[in-house]
Amino acid sequence: MVRTWNLRPATAADADRLAGIKAVAMRADLERIDRFDPERARRWFLRDFVPANTDVIEVDGRVAGSIAVRPEPDAQWIEHFYLDPALHGQGIGGAVLGRVMAAHRDARPFRLAIIRGSRARRLYERHGFKYAYDDRNGFDEVFDAAGDGGYLLVNAQAEAGARFGALAELFDPSTFRHFEALGVGAGWRCWEVGAGGPSVPAWLAARVGASGRVVATDLDVSWLPAGAGYEVLRHDVGAEPPPGEGFDLIHARLVLVHVPRRDQALAAMVSALRPGGWLLLEEADPALQPLACPDEWGPAQELANKLKHDFRSLMAGRAVDLAYGRTLPRRLRAAGLADVAADAYFPVTGPACARLERATVEQIRARLTAAGLATDEEIDAHLANLDAGRLDVATSPMISAWGRR
Repeated sequence: MVRTWNLRPATAADADRLAGIKAVAMRADLERIDRFDPERARRWFLRDFVPANTDVIEVDGRVAGSIAVRPEPDAQWIEHFYLDPALHGQGIGGAVLGRVMAAHRDARPFRLAIIRGSRARRLYERHGFKYAYDDRNGFDEVFDAAGDGGYLLVNAQAEAGARFGALAELFDPSTFRHFEALGVGAGWRCWEVGAGGPSVPAWLAARVGASGRVVATDLDVSWLPAGAGYEVLRHDVGAEPPPGEGFDLIHARLVLVHVPRRDQALAAMVSALRPGGWLLLEEADPALQPLACPDEWGPAQELANKLKHDFRSLMAGRAVDLAYGRTLPRRLRAAGLADVAADAYFPVTGPACARLERATVEQIRARLTAAGLATDEEIDAHLANLDAGRLDVATSPMISAWGRR
């Protein structure tokens, strides 16, 4: 039987019913450690219940459980995650957890406590949680899952692969044109920062040959295959030293605007260049062209532009500088680089633009709805318009700037 489920904000009126579900859902684990007391379980739930932090899980139209996210300065705690045991094993719990984590993910880790030996551990480990420490109560273990480092479009999401493919189709030709103009050739040492997918490091590896070296780094390297002719390293360019020095070329595309410590990251890249080495930075400038559909001639185009505005609101809330692209030339000069120049590339429409738009919207869907910026109905209508070919979807201008140490 296919179940339908949804989440809705909890209210104070939900407290008693959710407390009862907790008592039933926790029974097996609590009996195993000889601590099952249904009345105590209810009291503790009611004592800690905060409706503003809690979503009610509804399955086939009835209340079936709850999940809460308690924000703290150093972590986001997943709490009160209970589901009617009759619904266990049907994939609902994993789907709920995935949606809630996607909606709340930020630079802080997620954290939760589970009773030692609980079967729920397998569910959490599938979502990236790892054992951190024993709770001092003597019964629970605390698990952490990494946040996104401040990024909205994290590599761990399934839609990232489609997004990388569309970005490669749209912007690789321009990037490779710049590489060729800078003279990238056999024997060069190259660092690809925030590589994401494999297309750029693979091109560089083929270009520099066996006598050269290409290092591809990212916070999440899951989309970078090993043994592809380049080195793969997990690396945070805003917080860690460069993975070497004396590079002939360092390249970053759509990276720095998302790095909280972008000034430190830029300085680190410059320091890793050899004398005469080139730094090529490429960043979009959403403030320069803020529309998904520059030709806003009908309701479908208006909706697309409304959702693009919503996306920019999310980025601005993450301290993303929406006008960062245009600042690259002066930043390279300020870093002491010579022969600084720049240009821009601006795709206006095409199948790859539509694929990029779909992948991006699907990646941020849960965050748009959780923030109250857009509804599921609006997003579904926009995706249907994309699939029907009704939209000439443009990208933000990609500004490329380069300079020599």
